Amino acid sequence: MICGNARAGRTLLLAAAAATLHAQDTPTAPLRDLDAPGIAYRTPRSGEGIRTTLFGSELTVPARDRRTVSAWQLGVDAALAADDNEALPFGSLYFWRRPDDRQLLRASLAGVYDTVFWAYGDGSGRELVVTFENYTLPWSTGELVDGVVDDTEQLFWGYVRAGVGVGVRMPVAPFHQENMLASDVVVEPGYSYFGRADTTAAGYRLPDSGADLRLRWITRYDAMDRNLLELPHGGLAIGADAFAGLGPRDRSYGEVTVYGFGIAAVPGLDPGSGERNRIYASLHAGVGDGVDRFTAQRVGGGPDLRGSEYETTARPWLPGAAYSEFFPEHYAIGSLGYRRELAFFAHLDLGGTLAWLDVDRQRAGGRARADETLVAVSARLSTGFVGRTLLQLGYAHNFDVVRDGSRGGDEFTVMVTGRF
Repeated sequence: MICGNARAGRTLLLAAAAATLHAQDTPTAPLRDLDAPGIAYRTPRSGEGIRTTLFGSELTVPARDRRTVSAWQLGVDAALAADDNEALPFGSLYFWRRPDDRQLLRASLAGVYDTVFWAYGDGSGRELVVTFENYTLPWSTGELVDGVVDDTEQLFWGYVRAGVGVGVRMPVAPFHQENMLASDVVVEPGYSYFGRADTTAAGYRLPDSGADLRLRWITRYDAMDRNLLELPHGGLAIGADAFAGLGPRDRSYGEVTVYGFGIAAVPGLDPGSGERNRIYASLHAGVGDGVDRFTAQRVGGGPDLRGSEYETTARPWLPGAAYSEFFPEHYAIGSLGYRRELAFFAHLDLGGTLAWLDVDRQRAGGRARADETLVAVSARLSTGFVGRTLLQLGYAHNFDVVRDGSRGGDEFTVMVTGRF
């Protein structure tokens, strides 16, 4: 996911929207009574039908079919004192269709930034894959460097990219319909374009517009069990992406990225307490060759979607940074977190993150590239909201981003998700 400054970040936040209320198995089991005596507490799982008492009244949550989902997401992300990033609204539509084990459609649509993935299998595990992605902003974008956008390097730019490929896909435990191991090789022809903005410096050399071609390898392993709010509750998700690209004037570039996320009960607790108290860890890393602000994997803040959906764990999340603030050639980000279930419909997360990556810094005499270590802490409240919606409130402090000439920056996130 690539953006220039806050305005491009706003568009990618539109598509970061893989809605938290996604798809599951066709419901067939009867309602489970959360208040049944003599039975150890078990956190309600995604799509499960339950019956309980809330504020003195009986509450019934019907089971739902998670194989077909249409969802929306709206919110705002604010990276305080980051140029043009103080309040970025976002929103998108999300579609998941998996009527059987042979077909999969996943789409996140925001108009100027869209991603579509469609796969159709032959029943033996082999599949044909078709993809589409467009990044077509109608405004110019630049880069945040120490929290400031350099207007002299702002450009109009974007791309349209289709893809076709082959691969394999198979179910894995715990055998919900999103629990899969998939590996696909995709050929992606596309077109990239670049144009000057009113503020672009006369001496700034524009990249060449033209056709490009990428060969991409995508691997996903999702063995996650998710709770009623679609937060990860147990299990593991790992994956890798690799691509080699050839652009105009035979310019070559490539990158390899990997990720992993795991969550389990706090050790030593009884089963009921373990259900309410979870610990988790994540790792994201990548290395590129010949990549730049237009082709590198973006790293930054925004909503924490790790583990909540089949695809979104792949995005490297750096709390306290502006959304897609950095475009490193190499990076490694590790996080540890703790979740407390306050009620079956409300969860509090606390976490810490350590990142190492190469970033642009302002130095006496001009901009310089340097390897930096960034430390951040974060908190998030996720709860059921009005009607059939989910509300998430997030806060993060990054001790090492630069804001107003000093180290340290705050980020706030408000996000509402619902189905339609």
